[in-house]
Amino acid sequence: MAKESISHIFRINIRDQFENADPSKHFIYTSGLLQDIQTKFSAVEQSPYEAVAASVPNTDDETLQCSTFRSWTLGLLFVTLISVVNQFFFFRSNPLSIGPVIAQVLSLPVGKLMAKVLPSKYIRIWKWRFSLNPGPFNMKEHTLITVMANTAAGGQYAMNVIAVQRLFYHDKMTHVIATFFLISSQVIGFGLAGMTLVKSSSVAMKNSVRLPN
Repeated sequence: MAKESISHIFRINIRDQFENADPSKHFIYTSGLLQDIQTKFSAVEQSPYEAVAASVPNTDDETLQCSTFRSWTLGLLFVTLISVVNQFFFFRSNPLSIGPVIAQVLSLPVGKLMAKVLPSKYIRIWKWRFSLNPGPFNMKEHTLITVMANTAAGGQYAMNVIAVQRLFYHDKMTHVIATFFLISSQVIGFGLAGMTLVKSSSVAMKNSVRLPN
């Protein structure tokens, strides 16, 4: 009984010490330790390229929306414009090519203009509900538009197959077969790229480093 009483008193004393302790003196609540941990984590996740590290934050702001009406409207608009213009002038003697940088530069003022002009009205399509103007034009929307434009600016190598068959082999594909042929070639390419994805942030194409800057 004496041992149980002593043990009970000891547990009460320990509990009282933790309950009455100053949180600012406890190691869990030390701001210096938390700041040091956050600094080390940010240093590990930071890009090794100075141009990217200076302009792109390595933290995620979850309050910003990326899949908005503005991003999809501008993204599909630039995808259509860039792909049509580049493909139309591809077979010309003096080809005209529009790169993703053009879409990146033009989408910023247009996106900010849409943020000021469009009303914050909600539209419902079947079970989806979205706002025309969810707030200021942010970095995530701009990034999504740039990614979409960059995908369209690369062109499709399968168009060469269609052109060669028609020009040299007199074998004209129908529009349906040609469309599915282009889509399948693109999907296979993206699938192989996903299987061989380079996950290290220190390995990147030099041409892609300039886009975030």
